[in-house]
Amino acid sequence: MALIIHEGEQDVIVAFISSKIPSSLQESDLLITIDHPAFRSTGRKISPVIKSGKIATVSKT
Repeated sequence: MALIIHEGEQDVIVAFISSKIPSSLQESDLLITIDHPAFRSTGRKISPVIKSGKIATVSKT
């Protein structure tokens, strides 16, 4: 799964999202816990980890 960070005319910048929470988070990881105010807007049933260290640019073509 991926989080869209930016959508341009020709490409999309995304960050990897995982439901597997590691035993120790890296500094670049962002854990959204179920008690976080934005959690309901994620549409997820369990806490996701946004891996901001794994960002990619994907061509729309």
